[in-house]
Amino acid sequence: MGAHRWLRLGHYAASFVPLGASLLAVYVLSPPPDNLSAWAIVALIAWLTAAYLVGIVVHELGHVLAIKLAGKSPTAIHLLGPPDRVVFHIGTLRVGLGIKTGGEVAYEASGLSVAQSAVIAVAGPAADIVTAPLILLLPLARWTAVYLAVMMCASGLENLIPAKSEDGSLTDGAVLLRVRARVRSTADVRQLLATPDWTSRQDAARRLISGWVLDAPEAEECLKQLPNDRHALQRLYAQEWSLPERPELEFLNIVHALSWKVVAKPDVSAELADLASARIEWVLAHVEKGNEELRSRLSDMRHTLAVVRLRQGKLADVRRLCADPLAADLSPGDRATVLATVAMASHQLWLLASARRAVGEALALDPSAELVPEAVAMISNGAAPLTTVAAAVPPSGRGSLRS
Repeated sequence: MGAHRWLRLGHYAASFVPLGASLLAVYVLSPPPDNLSAWAIVALIAWLTAAYLVGIVVHELGHVLAIKLAGKSPTAIHLLGPPDRVVFHIGTLRVGLGIKTGGEVAYEASGLSVAQSAVIAVAGPAADIVTAPLILLLPLARWTAVYLAVMMCASGLENLIPAKSEDGSLTDGAVLLRVRARVRSTADVRQLLATPDWTSRQDAARRLISGWVLDAPEAEECLKQLPNDRHALQRLYAQEWSLPERPELEFLNIVHALSWKVVAKPDVSAELADLASARIEWVLAHVEKGNEELRSRLSDMRHTLAVVRLRQGKLADVRRLCADPLAADLSPGDRATVLATVAMASHQLWLLASARRAVGEALALDPSAELVPEAVAMISNGAAPLTTVAAAVPPSGRGSLRS
């Protein structure tokens, strides 16, 4: 049985923990009185809701404490999220409130030891379990306090079961297992990189990508430096990869990032362009049906597919795929890159005025952005001198290409 199926099985098994805890509290530890009034039941529901919300805060604060003890600083706390519906800041810390179950703490994990990562993973459930007995001190009916304490403890135990939820989030137990997997992957990547001419090994890409997904430092550093060696990047990209049926977010991100680095340079071979097309279409298929966090990256990935189509010579698709990115709230550099893509496609379709206008907007935004120098070279060679291209767009027209 694959890892994904085990995690899905864990998800179903974890759902029985609250039920078992509830039966234990009601029938064994402290049975409620007979003939409970309607008000008593309403009060219990209210207390359960309050305990649940407090439990989420306690759980995430447990992670925060462990992160601070490890010498790191959390960058965001998501309560009942992500995604966040309401956001506020405590100092520099972003705090978000959502509408789903659970929570999450974001932090920079690079440089942490295996022991530190394991402690951070366990700290949330441990905070729940340690806090549970304190509920017995509240001025509540004995059976109510016992019930709430048992349910708080059950929440911590439930989170220690390795599982993956419907939206793809992992329990702390699953994260703890990933720490072990990261140790093995780190050793594997080190062995790979110590091999002479390692980029020619047919399993090199698979091992590096696996290391990236598991946050192995050596894999992260290698893949970040790889675009500096174009030939090594292309050799790795041309290898066969196993694309999982249910990929993790980090897997989708690295496939997209490597595909972009391959096609962002001119003179891409037809074989690599076709391979990038298949992989980006696969990424998009999973992103389009994924959660909100995934769908927020759609415009970026559609632009990458637009560049792939540019390299394939399928120019009619480029402007359509760039429409959403241009409508999004992009940084000046990213918008300049999209405009450069449109400019090159327009130029090759002999829409010369549109091409000059687009590249002029791109130059006005960020002349050093990716693809902009390539677009300038292409258009200046066949349409207008470089000195006139940047002046082709009046200030009122910048960033509003639609023609």
